[in-house]
Amino acid sequence: MKSEKNPAAKVPGKGKVTDFEMSKEFIEVLFEAAHIQRWNDHIRPNGFTELDKQAHKMMIVYVLARYEEEVRDAKLDWRALIEGGLVEFLHRIVLTDIKPPVFHQLMERNGHELNRWVYSQLRERIPGLSEEFLDMMRCHLDDPTYKPLEKKILRAAHYLASQWEFNIIYPFNKGIYGI
Repeated sequence: MKSEKNPAAKVPGKGKVTDFEMSKEFIEVLFEAAHIQRWNDHIRPNGFTELDKQAHKMMIVYVLARYEEEVRDAKLDWRALIEGGLVEFLHRIVLTDIKPPVFHQLMERNGHELNRWVYSQLRERIPGLSEEFLDMMRCHLDDPTYKPLEKKILRAAHYLASQWEFNIIYPFNKGIYGI
């Protein structure tokens, strides 16, 4: 039985919960990320796009997850890793104009409200997005107990991909305030 207070009541990854059609609108939203410039307030070579960052992040997810399985004998939910990467990617596309320090502060104070706004934006921009897909998003974003190891791997991959970009732009920006 699905509960409004507990989005994990219907567990994604079982049956048809996260099956959806990849519509034209869905693909267009994903490809918006090819035009979202990262580090655009810094000097940078050739620019970095959000699509680049998310692709790099998911490659790192694969390497970290394989390590966890092979070296630490972890039992991972690969579908949850892929869905989590997609959820975080969509979240970032919608919230692209918010700088990381402000974003983290907003999420700490009003995370659920901000996430609800993201869901409404995605419903508007991707009309065929199913409630099952949105339920999976809610589990990933709103339930801190949902798939903790998979979320930890996604966070680590996010950090490593961002650090890689930072290491490239730092030499061009080391004299800039706040870098």
